[in-house]
Amino acid sequence: MKAIETTATINESGQLTQGKSLGFIKPQRVRVIVLLSEDNETDPD
Repeated sequence: MKAIETTATINESGQLTQGKSLGFIKPQRVRVIVLLSEDNETDPD
């Protein structure tokens, strides 16, 4: 198993959108771990 770190956005519909291409990865089902910032933490982007 490989790990790839990237950022994404959760939209109004609750869907996760990732704007950058991961072109080196073939289409497949993946596992996702979502890390949410606390209210007092700054957004890394």
